[in-house]
Amino acid sequence: MSKPEKTKGTKLDWVKVGPCLYRYREGKYYALLKQGGKQIRRSLETHDLPLARRKLVELRKDLETTDPTLAARTLEKHAERFLKTITGAESTQYIIKLNIGKLLSGWPKDASRVLGKIRAGDCKEWIAKYPDLSASTINHMITDARRFFDMAVSDGVIPRSPMAGITYRKPPELTRLTPTLEQFEAIVADLRSQKAKSLSENEGREIKEFC
Repeated sequence: MSKPEKTKGTKLDWVKVGPCLYRYREGKYYALLKQGGKQIRRSLETHDLPLARRKLVELRKDLETTDPTLAARTLEKHAERFLKTITGAESTQYIIKLNIGKLLSGWPKDASRVLGKIRAGDCKEWIAKYPDLSASTINHMITDARRFFDMAVSDGVIPRSPMAGITYRKPPELTRLTPTLEQFEAIVADLRSQKAKSLSENEGREIKEFC
């Protein structure tokens, strides 16, 4: 959940246009709500009233599914909790820990490390930092990052996972070479000659043993 936006101005700069909905002097709309006894002012990032009303509804739902006492949880703090829950074979746990380590160490410098402020674009930027890794490795990273943020959702830290829109990489297609008719016939002839040679050698050994 992002930090409430601080905006300067007098009461005259604010116009109430609906329940919990205000328009600031430059025309941008803001929500004014209460969560856990605290007043929250949040920019709805729009100058369009119908859109502002829809965003206000979404914001209300988000606040209903999150715990305000967890709003400041960081990637590092959540990693401590997440890593205590992983199970499976030792090799599986090793890969998960490795990928979460990449999440922490490779997280974009300009991106927030507070879970509530992380956006899908931050996750995409993190994945993009590993262009040389195989599609399979990247997909494992995506899977573990999804599990990481999904736990934050179930804990009530964030309303939805920023990894939800991140798609898996498509593995490169395997190139299968089909032999020409001449090549196929040559392969068959070679196999037949090897079989005939093997039979001849076996017959020779049987004659020597018989004698």
